Amino acid sequence: MVSGGQIASKYDYEFVADCTLLIDPYYLSNYSVDMDSLEQTDKDLERLEKQLRNLLTQIEKLREENQSLHNRQEALVNERASLVAKNDEARTKVEAMINRLKGLEQA
Repeated sequence: MVSGGQIASKYDYEFVADCTLLIDPYYLSNYSVDMDSLEQTDKDLERLEKQLRNLLTQIEKLREENQSLHNRQEALVNERASLVAKNDEARTKVEAMINRLKGLEQA
């Protein structure tokens, strides 16, 4: 092709004309669509559609797993809080018993 300062040759004009004919079907008298190309495009689209379905399925599974993990984490946090509270209660009771025993020893 011709760029700044170059002189166009006869071949450059023929190339442009050839490209125009390939691109615009109205310039061709016997224009036909390449069926292999369309079939390949259909196969590519089907493959992409299958990949998208697989990705969407995996996304849904990951969302469910993520929700399950969040629920499990929340349950474990609540269970831990309950165990900490019970531990504190037990510690308080043991300390009270120790203080009563010390009081009985001194009496």
